[in-house]
Amino acid sequence: MVAQLIQGVALNNSSPVGGMRNYDTNCVAMAFSKVLGIGVNATVNLLVSRGWVPDGIALENDGAILRIVAGLPLAEVTRDEKWSDLKLRMSTLAAGRYFACNTKAAKFNTPASNGHAFAIIRHANGGWGTAANNAERTGVSYASAIGESNSISVWGPA
Repeated sequence: MVAQLIQGVALNNSSPVGGMRNYDTNCVAMAFSKVLGIGVNATVNLLVSRGWVPDGIALENDGAILRIVAGLPLAEVTRDEKWSDLKLRMSTLAAGRYFACNTKAAKFNTPASNGHAFAIIRHANGGWGTAANNAERTGVSYASAIGESNSISVWGPA
């Protein structure tokens, strides 16, 4: 399902000009791809065309994430919340797709922040799941791999 905010927008699925990060470091592009409901190339091209990043290589830092969530109609849901607490209140969030970042023990957007981006998909029936790339192990969801005390920051439907 393509996110409503980009319905009617002409998408470019070709390889992004300027390239992209390698798969194992491309979690930001992949998480935004899940949030938007489009392919990774189209996602990177959209973010570049809107001027939020110069190219796909730039999708590696918290500043780029903040520019993108500000440009998309995504509201901050929580900043640096413990995963154990966020899981408990996940069913209270509105149905939709959320961009999330796991910064482990560090705070988001600080010099020590070196996180992993992922998407949270909250279903209308109350269920939810995560989608991530390089942090998943075969047969194990990313949600079960997150440490209970890890700091999670989330942006979602406004």
